[in-house]
Amino acid sequence: MDREQILKLHRQWTGIRMYRDDFRVYPYGQEKDDWLGLDREALMARGYLLNKIQLVGQVDISRSANPGLVDQTNREGLRETQEQQAMLRIVQFSIQDQLRNAMRRAETKYKAKRARPVEAKTEIARLETRAQKAISNLRSVTTNQERETIEELQQTLLELTELAKILRERNAEVEGDAKLMQDMAGIGLLVEIVAHELARTSEHALERIREIRSTATSDEVVTGLDGLAASMKSIHKRLRILDPLSVSGRQAPETFSLTQLISETLEDHQTQFDRHGIHLKYEPPKNRFTTKTVKGYVVQIFENLLANSVYWLSLEKEKSPLFKPQISVRIVGSPTRIIFSDNGPGIDPEHKDRIFDMFFSLKESKKRRGLGLYIARANAIAAGGSLELQEEPINDFGRLNTFEYCISEHT
Repeated sequence: MDREQILKLHRQWTGIRMYRDDFRVYPYGQEKDDWLGLDREALMARGYLLNKIQLVGQVDISRSANPGLVDQTNREGLRETQEQQAMLRIVQFSIQDQLRNAMRRAETKYKAKRARPVEAKTEIARLETRAQKAISNLRSVTTNQERETIEELQQTLLELTELAKILRERNAEVEGDAKLMQDMAGIGLLVEIVAHELARTSEHALERIREIRSTATSDEVVTGLDGLAASMKSIHKRLRILDPLSVSGRQAPETFSLTQLISETLEDHQTQFDRHGIHLKYEPPKNRFTTKTVKGYVVQIFENLLANSVYWLSLEKEKSPLFKPQISVRIVGSPTRIIFSDNGPGIDPEHKDRIFDMFFSLKESKKRRGLGLYIARANAIAAGGSLELQEEPINDFGRLNTFEYCISEHT
């Protein structure tokens, strides 16, 4: 057919119609009828990606299979019943959620990438405030002997704040140059990532100190802060790399006991596991694995995996009180790997690679940042290793729940 014939057919059939036993149910699918609210959703989404004029389709129902879908007395549509509302939401979900997301993924995959400056100023300021508040709270619950680590944290935050200020000034200077704007946007995004990690680490330290303060000795508090110190050392060196005019900082590989590091980290989280009723399945390997790599990276990667598991396991526990959450950790060799899994809801195979994308998250909106796994994989790659979500095993829901962190040794 030629273009005019196609347009004629499109005008004739456009929209989503409804048929009961092959007979048309009106007014669904008529020209002025938007019974699925597609046009309203398209306008609210600030982009006419998906609206009723772009669709040709139909919903088939029958008197025998759908007895709850009955006509109004004037034959103008269906009565508002629970069945009618359920049918409406199912069709809306299929189009507005699943189809729209599929279109967006296709657009992202096939459409030519265009540079888009990232406006990170507001977000960086918010994260700086959050981190500063956490540091102040840390000071209020620590002793004088523990202040050295806190002061190192404060100094790192000050350097980050100053760096963000410099980057914003440079961003303003090159506002008229598109390529430089793109470069600065990338640097600004890295600042935001580090700010997020800084805030998360300090908040975790505060939570940990509050947990053990009531029963622990001062020595245990110092031990709890060791993980914070390792993370801050890594973040501090990464800050220098962000400034393109400075001498790039280097993460120094060191030889350490991986078995001891993982055991101590898990022991540090035991109170948190107990609070959420999480059973830890971990047996330190008889072969005490010693590795030479960037210790700070290993800490950050493992902490991010733990944080994700605790979030989803605690959420599942709230929904199903009889659920018994479990985290499993194994260290294996040839090459050295950490196998990390839990028995939570798991990840849809469709999202196997997307979970490592920047800002992609399936968490509720208030807790959604979408940087944890992105940072974890970036750190693994930076140290010459890898972080992957394994395709096997698949849990009872047909979803994936096992990560493999492969550690590359430095010579």
